[in-house]
Amino acid sequence: MNMELLQQAIEMPPIEKVAFAEMILASVEHEDKEITFPKSRTFFI
Repeated sequence: MNMELLQQAIEMPPIEKVAFAEMILASVEHEDKEITFPKSRTFFI
């Protein structure tokens, strides 16, 4: 995880942090795919 992504995660409200963590866990098998987060946030893992 790069530092920019980590900083964005730190600044998220708690509910978004939980959703983000769930997406990270769900994407473990699909590391080459893009993950789009609500509110137009796009993350690459």
